[in-house]
Amino acid sequence: MQGEQNLSPATISYYFVAIRFFYEMNDVMAINWKKISKVLPEFRKVANDRPYSVSEISILLEKVDHRGRIIILLMASSGMREGAIHSLKLSDIERIQDIYKITVYKNDPAEYYAFCSPECAKAIDDYLEYRKRCGEVLNPSAPILRQRFNKLDPVDSANPKVMGRGAIQDIIYRAINDCGLRDNTCNYCSI
Repeated sequence: MQGEQNLSPATISYYFVAIRFFYEMNDVMAINWKKISKVLPEFRKVANDRPYSVSEISILLEKVDHRGRIIILLMASSGMREGAIHSLKLSDIERIQDIYKITVYKNDPAEYYAFCSPECAKAIDDYLEYRKRCGEVLNPSAPILRQRFNKLDPVDSANPKVMGRGAIQDIIYRAINDCGLRDNTCNYCSI
């Protein structure tokens, strides 16, 4: 059948929850959600993920720019997820000797602290120094990671735009594919 999708049980569950929430918020109560939930597929592991080795992370770091280096090092050293990285601001990091204490999901019920490695802290410092040299005035509300900018354009350099989650995913998956650590069938990569 054309257009048929092979959705994982987790995806179907997310769709189910969203649809149920929609109907309940609109006071449609005649649906037997208990019956429907009994026919949902059981959870099954779809991906065979594993942590990357130190040598694989080293190879990844060779394939990325400043921003990619920070992303990979944050994930590897602090355990942060990609979804938490895009919203980090300078006010969310605090220097403690040669590392950073990072407030993840600041002012959210899920807020927690993470710590990065000295190598990651140096990568952050190098990137922030580069942005200052390009004309950006760093303030506490500035994003840790910003969208690419034209360093020859003073207006573009001085006005950082937050990097989206999709851009972070793109950097990660491009590096993984370029290194040959995963095949090119990744959903996030267009190249």
